[in-house]
Amino acid sequence: MLNIGRIRPGGAEYYVGEIALSAEAYYLGRGEAPGRWVGSLAEEMGLQGEVDPDHFRALLEGKHPFTAEQLVAAPRAKAPTVSEAPEGAWLTVKEAAAQLDVSTRFTRRLLATGALEGEKARSDTTRRIGWRVQRAQVNAYATAHKPSKRRPGFDLTLRPPKSVSILWALADPERRAAIRQAHREAVDEVVRYYEAQATMARSKGERIQTAGLVAAAFDHRSSRAGDPLLHTHVVVANLTLTVADAWRTLEGRLLFHHALSGGYLYQAHLRHLLTERLGIEWGPIVHGLADIDGVPQRVIDEFSQRRDEIEELLAESGYTSARARQAATLATRNAKDRSVDPDALANTWRERAAALGFDERAIEACFDRAHVVQQRSGAIERTFEHLAGAHGLTERASTFTRRDVVQRLAAELGSAAPAEEVERLADRFIASDRVVLLAGPTSGVNSQVVIGLDNRRILTGGTAVFSTPELVEIETRLLQWAEQRRAPGLAAKDLAIDLVLTQRPDLTDEQVTMVRAVCSSSEAIQPIVGRPGSGKTYAASACVDAFALSGTSVAGCAVSATAAAELESAVGFRHHTGRSAQTIASLLIDVEQRGYRFASGTVLLLDEASMVGTRDLARLASHVDAVGGCIKLIGDPDQHASVDTGGVFKALAARKGSELVRLVGNRRQIDPIERAAIDDYREGRIDEALDRYDLAGKIVRQPTARETYDALVQDWWADRLAGSAAPMLTGTNAARRALNTRARTLLKAEGVLMGEPLIAHGREFMVGDEVVARRNDRALHASGRSEFVKNGSTGWVAAIKVGRREIVVEFMNEGPITIPAEYLDAGHIEHAYARTTHGVQGATLDRARYHPTDVSRFEEGYVAITRAAERTSLYIVEGDREIDDETGDHAVEVPETGLGPIAEALARRGNQIVASEIDPLAVQAAHLAQRQTLRELRERARELDAVLGKQPPSVADQLTEARRGLSMLAGRRARMTEAHAAWRPSRRRAALRPLASIDEAITHADQRVGRLEGVQHEHEAFAADHAEQFAERKLVNQALASRRLTLAVEAVADPPLAIIELLGTRPSAQRERLCWDRAAESIRLYLDESAEVVPEHATTIAELIGSRPRELLARYRHDQVAAVVRDVIEPTRGRSLGRSIGAR
Repeated sequence: MLNIGRIRPGGAEYYVGEIALSAEAYYLGRGEAPGRWVGSLAEEMGLQGEVDPDHFRALLEGKHPFTAEQLVAAPRAKAPTVSEAPEGAWLTVKEAAAQLDVSTRFTRRLLATGALEGEKARSDTTRRIGWRVQRAQVNAYATAHKPSKRRPGFDLTLRPPKSVSILWALADPERRAAIRQAHREAVDEVVRYYEAQATMARSKGERIQTAGLVAAAFDHRSSRAGDPLLHTHVVVANLTLTVADAWRTLEGRLLFHHALSGGYLYQAHLRHLLTERLGIEWGPIVHGLADIDGVPQRVIDEFSQRRDEIEELLAESGYTSARARQAATLATRNAKDRSVDPDALANTWRERAAALGFDERAIEACFDRAHVVQQRSGAIERTFEHLAGAHGLTERASTFTRRDVVQRLAAELGSAAPAEEVERLADRFIASDRVVLLAGPTSGVNSQVVIGLDNRRILTGGTAVFSTPELVEIETRLLQWAEQRRAPGLAAKDLAIDLVLTQRPDLTDEQVTMVRAVCSSSEAIQPIVGRPGSGKTYAASACVDAFALSGTSVAGCAVSATAAAELESAVGFRHHTGRSAQTIASLLIDVEQRGYRFASGTVLLLDEASMVGTRDLARLASHVDAVGGCIKLIGDPDQHASVDTGGVFKALAARKGSELVRLVGNRRQIDPIERAAIDDYREGRIDEALDRYDLAGKIVRQPTARETYDALVQDWWADRLAGSAAPMLTGTNAARRALNTRARTLLKAEGVLMGEPLIAHGREFMVGDEVVARRNDRALHASGRSEFVKNGSTGWVAAIKVGRREIVVEFMNEGPITIPAEYLDAGHIEHAYARTTHGVQGATLDRARYHPTDVSRFEEGYVAITRAAERTSLYIVEGDREIDDETGDHAVEVPETGLGPIAEALARRGNQIVASEIDPLAVQAAHLAQRQTLRELRERARELDAVLGKQPPSVADQLTEARRGLSMLAGRRARMTEAHAAWRPSRRRAALRPLASIDEAITHADQRVGRLEGVQHEHEAFAADHAEQFAERKLVNQALASRRLTLAVEAVADPPLAIIELLGTRPSAQRERLCWDRAAESIRLYLDESAEVVPEHATTIAELIGSRPRELLARYRHDQVAAVVRDVIEPTRGRSLGRSIGAR
């Protein structure tokens, strides 16, 4: 596991003070080895071995450890402005925020907490009640607050699974040393990985490679609760040296982006070493972690007191993000009991373990049980095949990066490979024909291009974005089918449409428009967007009736069984066709396995279309297309997306633009304030939306999550007493469970829950409990009824059969059904007092009480605030928790609570994008890159350039300007002519000359417009005549980029023997590694550009890349490659870091 925390400004002294005070401090605890310097840059700066506190302090202050030179300065933060205007004036929140140079959200928080004194008053213009503050108070705050200091660094904490720490604590001294050494080596592998993949800086807006990290690693053996806990804090100084020899701060975002893959690599390397050296066998890998086979769960639980403390504080804060977890780790630190002798502590651990049956014999049995099984090529190929398949890397997302591949391989390979081998296999995979490169941005924050050695702009395997040919081809086929196919014979008859509309006089104008548009469309796939509460299902029922009256076969489906049942209830497919609406999964099973076939020309209506996966939609489309039918996709792209890879519905809706059929009228929310807030939210104005709820008194604040949960449950109970049946809403399962627990405690106290309880899957059920089913089971249905238990079916426990371990649930739609023990023990029945927003999408509630957190997303919040007709309330945590250690210092930044982080979380949208929309040419480019060498691709590019270079230049900008000028002249003349009619004759004669001048200018301007139009027409005509060549040129460009990247990655991941013979093995230090990589890549690219193969052996540059060519350009490229090779084989030629690093 890898957690990352930001060391807050001023927090450096915490680490330094601890180190300087004694060897018993946090990072240099009693009996622990002193901290050690790690990172390539640390070594180049002369920092080796034991950490010196003064050097450590200097680095965290951005200074050179030996010369005290300021290497990186604090950012130039803009100071709040002290205004010289009259101080008695009242300012709005927006005006105060502008003066303080902060957000309006932060300003409101200052006012709400009293940090900035103000008052609430009604605005004279908007008549809304809001904050106002006197300028004098703003000036006082501005004077007291200085610009923020730089961030000193980052704390990367690595720890093994608890079972490893336990075995280390209880084993004999020799094995303890081996376990600790394996842990340390795994930490070093993570540092190496971070240097190679995540250590970048920013220079002039560009991402630039660096010489590595300077960091201090502090190894520990126990937790603050006194349990065995091997862990290492790698404190990374926020500075690095770029390949351009300039000191810069780190790009912190990358450190966090690589936390998962870094943690997975740590675990993989640790597993490999412990299996190889001690014969450790492992249990199943879950989220990258695996416990030692042989260490019982009860022992793990016994030695997890520290984890329980952290979970307790996370419950207190209500936040669950990685940053919140790191803060909780530090916040729950208690002072170590330094009076306890280490030997005594070890004896205590052994006694506690023996009391649970984990004695010396059981400990011994954990060793020498397994050995490393080398992965055969066939097994690796099968792994690659799985990663590239439907259940691999693109199962949940359409794109992936190298770190995603590393993460999956680290888990898939178990203990079979060390970290470096995992990375090598990841590079082999992304360089294979199972992967396609997606063209992406080459500048900006998300640029795939970085600045490398010699100021080259390069695309690397670590910065590129990929997909698989299988998925891109599916997406392309779907989008093309939707755009090009037509089914003209499937439109409903006008008479049928008119009759249906006459029978539904309550349809709104936009619903009528939707019905006519849907029923008259001949599109093979038609997207229809219906906002929550817009009446889309009712309008859809009219469409179905019109198709049925026209003799067209109709069918209905949805992703979930609950949604399908609701669709059937509203539309009545069974009445028209004898077949009810069903889930997509069951419909595909019927078609592909049970012989069911759509009727000719079937119109398939698919509800909640945002949740359908791309592959399922493609399978449905192929079956519908086979009978000449069409699909109507109805949904809202702003709601929850598919769990599997999706996004096609959203892409289709975006492509339609103004022609999209949509329902936007809100017929659900009664309160106009909530309607306006929902409109703001949908348009991305999250702050404004939350402000509306806040000003209306619909945001409830409590200082801790416990108090927030209590307030939420109390208000929910009041709603229940008033007759509401709505559940509480949240986004995480952890919050849902906490709310359900509190609700049941209250219900027990009120006497609502009765009888003898039944415990199943760790959950208690009593008569009266409200429950929800979480799995479809067609075998579970009431006697004489066809409705079965579905994922999302809700009801209440009517009876409990303790002896048979069964419960009888009175389901709202399915009736009374006996739930057997196996269904209960599998955890498929949950309490339903609180639900996640996924569980209520599509439902209409009377009240909505919603608890968002720091891991909420836009879609979650959107579903929550659009459910209730009468009132929506938000419950948030807003309180300050001090994170102190025993010295009173703060080390890591405290995550902010309150409306600010909630707004930031809700502004983040899910990543449902369509890979083929990012790069429609990806598969074609990949195929072309596999078939042709760089030389062949370059030759074709030159041929195309020779033709396309003859295109007349575009003069669009000049033409626009000329037309604007002509229009201005014509307007001026028209005004003069109009005024001319009212003038006296003498004045008219005097105006003839200006009129003539304007006419002459108009003539010249008109002639210029004509000339430019001719040139632009030639430009556009050339483009139209050579459209195929332009398209091919773009394809060749992408093929060149794809082949370059593939060859470069292969050259480093699996270098030919001749390259190794000449360059030597790949170095471990970052600067030398970058030089070696550049040389290997250059050799491989040069030989491919020269249409040459890599020789089997080479000891000289000439043997490897051939003699110097005669042709000038080829000779220039040859000399470039030879130069970078000499930088590796003749190190004195390479640039030294000594000049930049300074005196030692």
